[in-house]
Amino acid sequence: MEKNYKDIKVDLLLQKTGTDLNDKSTFPSTAVDFEGDLLVPFIGKYKTADDYYRDISSFHRIPNIKVPFFIMNSFDDPIIGEACIDFDIFKTNENVILATTKYGGHLGYFEDVLGDEQWFIQPVFKFLDVYNEAEWEWLIYNTFWTYDD
Repeated sequence: MEKNYKDIKVDLLLQKTGTDLNDKSTFPSTAVDFEGDLLVPFIGKYKTADDYYRDISSFHRIPNIKVPFFIMNSFDDPIIGEACIDFDIFKTNENVILATTKYGGHLGYFEDVLGDEQWFIQPVFKFLDVYNEAEWEWLIYNTFWTYDD
């Protein structure tokens, strides 16, 4: 019987990490365990999960951002919460604005528990409005106007 793509992936994961996806008792119980026990060994280029996180993190890219950039993060984000935010790195680049909120979760910012409206749109559009006004002011003050008489 010919193996399908899913079976090949399961076999490869078992070979590289020792975890059998068909055996639930060996499967990691948290996202951190999943990444440390399965993803990092599977990728094969990192020694630890911390090495992996450091490499994929955006914090070392922030100083190189050349355009206005708005980042919003909530302190209660279960994946990238307050402890993960390097506040000092944001001070190194005037193009980057970091907005933090007490609540919002991970990719959340819902108006209410049962609703599907998300309020993050309001501060994003406010940022874009301010940026747009600043761009127009720059154009007005930095453009040489000539008039034909």
